[in-house]
Amino acid sequence: MKPRKELRGQCPGPRYNNSIVQEIPETAGPVPPTSFYEVLVRATPRFFVTPALITANIAYFAIAVLQGVSPMQPERQQLLDLGASYGPFIFDGEWWRLSSANFVHIGFLHLFFNMWCLWSLGNAAERMFGNLTFLWIYLLSGIGGSLASLAWHPSVLSAGASGAVFGIAGALLAMLYFGHILVPRQVVRELLSSLAFFVGFNLLLGSVLEGVDNAGHVGGLVVGLGLGAALHRSLPSGRRPWHRFLIVPIVVLLFVAVARIAIETSVDDPDLMAEKARQLATEGKKEAAIATFQKAVALAPESAPLANDLGTSYLDADRIDDAIASFQQAVALDPQLYEPQRNLAFALALAGRSAESSEAFRIARQMEPSDVSLYLVSSQLLMDGGRVDEAVSVLEEARTWAPESAPVESQMGLVRLRRGETGLALEAFRKATALEPDNPEHHNRLALGLSQAREGDCGLEAIEKALELLPDASHLLDSLGTVRLARDEPAEAIAAYRRAVALEPDRAVYRFNLSVALARHGATREAESEKAEALRMDPDLHIPADGLPII
Repeated sequence: MKPRKELRGQCPGPRYNNSIVQEIPETAGPVPPTSFYEVLVRATPRFFVTPALITANIAYFAIAVLQGVSPMQPERQQLLDLGASYGPFIFDGEWWRLSSANFVHIGFLHLFFNMWCLWSLGNAAERMFGNLTFLWIYLLSGIGGSLASLAWHPSVLSAGASGAVFGIAGALLAMLYFGHILVPRQVVRELLSSLAFFVGFNLLLGSVLEGVDNAGHVGGLVVGLGLGAALHRSLPSGRRPWHRFLIVPIVVLLFVAVARIAIETSVDDPDLMAEKARQLATEGKKEAAIATFQKAVALAPESAPLANDLGTSYLDADRIDDAIASFQQAVALDPQLYEPQRNLAFALALAGRSAESSEAFRIARQMEPSDVSLYLVSSQLLMDGGRVDEAVSVLEEARTWAPESAPVESQMGLVRLRRGETGLALEAFRKATALEPDNPEHHNRLALGLSQAREGDCGLEAIEKALELLPDASHLLDSLGTVRLARDEPAEAIAAYRRAVALEPDRAVYRFNLSVALARHGATREAESEKAEALRMDPDLHIPADGLPII
C-alpha cells in the first residue's frame, strides 16, 4: 500500500495554499468520519476570515443604524448612500458598488439570515481552502453575484452578502465533487447532499418570494463553482493547473458583457432614465437631473407623468417659465391627472400670474377637494388681487373639508381682517392658536389683529409669546414694532424695527415701518430717509393711505 500524502507542512510534496486538497491513491485506507474536523483544523489552524467578514457586515449595519438608517426597512436613498448595487450608477463609473453591495443589507432579518449562512458554510470552507483563498472566493463570488444581478435587471437596486454565500456553497460543491480529499465517500455524499439541498431550497424560495434576487444567487454560485473546480487539485508533477484559473475571468467577463448589453439596451428606457434623474435630483445635481428628464421626455413624449417630473425639476432649479410649460404639457396630455394640475397652479402663482393661477387652483380643488394647501394659496392670491369676498368663499369651502385646521383658520383671520371684520378675524386667530399653541405664526397674526382692534395689552402678550417660541425672527420683531406703535410707544417700536432691519437690511417693508415709527417720534429727516430707501428697494411698495405700518 502506498502511503497517503500528508497535509500541508508535513511533507515535501506538492502543496496548494494551505488546503486539505490532496492526491489520494485508490489504495489509501479509509479515514474515520470523526476525524474530519481534526483534518480541517490541522489543514488551517487559524480560523479568522469568516468571523472577520461577519464582524465587518454587522459593524457596517450598526454604523448605518446609528446614523439614522431604519434597522428593519431602510429607505432606497439610504441604501444607495451605503453602496448598494444599482445599474445606472455602476455604468456611470461607480464600479465599486459591485463589491460594496455585498456588505449592505436591507434590514436586520436580511443581515441575520446571510450571516447565519456565512457562519455555517464558512466553518468548513475556510479551513478547507485556507484563509486567503477563502477570502478571495468570498469577494469574487460577491462581485459575480452583483454582475449577474446587474445583467438580469439593471434598473433594480440590490444588496446583500447572499451572492458571496452562494459562491462559498458552489466552491464547496465543486471541491467535494471533483477533489481528492481526506474524507470518506459517505461523508462526502452527505456533505454534497446538504449543500445541494441548501442551494436548491434557497433558489426555489427566491423564485416564489418577492424581492429575493435569485440572479445574484446564481451569479455567486457559478463563480464559486468555477473557483472550486479550478482549485480542486494539484498536478502530480508539482505544476499547478493555472489554466483552470481561466474559468474565473471567463465567467466574470461573461457577466460583464451580459450586464453591459443589458444596460445599453435599457438606455432607451424612459422609466430607467427618469429613475436616474430623480436620483440626481436628490443629490442636488439639478442641471444633470433636468438633462436626464429631458431625454426621458423625448423618448416618451406622450407621458404626462414624465412631463410633470421634468416640470418639477425645472421648478427646483428656479426655471419657473420652463416649469409652467412642462406642467401645461402634462395637463394637456392627461387632464385627469391631479399632480400636474396642482403643480401648474403653484408655478403660475410663483410667476405672479394671479388670474391664471386662480383658475388653475379652482380646477385642482375640483379634482382633489381635500387638499388644504390649495385653499390656502388660492385665498392668498384672491386677497392680493383685491377679490376678498372670493377668498372668504374659498376658505369657507376649506372649512367643510378641514373644520379643525389651524392653517385654514389663521388664513381666514387674515382675510377677515382685510375685509374689515375685526371680530370675526380675532375669532379665527384665537381658534388657530388653540389648535396649534406652539406655532408662533398664529400668535403673530393674533397680535396684529388685536393691535388693529386697539387691544394693545393683549396684542403685546401675543407677540411676546410668538417671540418666546421663535426668538429673534425678523418678521416677528417687525410685528412687535407694529404692536408697540399701536400702544403709542414709538421709541420701543423704533427699537424693534431697527432689530428687524439689522437682521434683514434688504426688506423694504421693515424700513418703511421704521420710517412710520420715526415720523411718529418726531425724527422727520431720518423717517424720510428710511422711506426713500424702502421705495428704492421696492418701487412698487404698497403704502397704506392711513399712514399706518404695513402688515
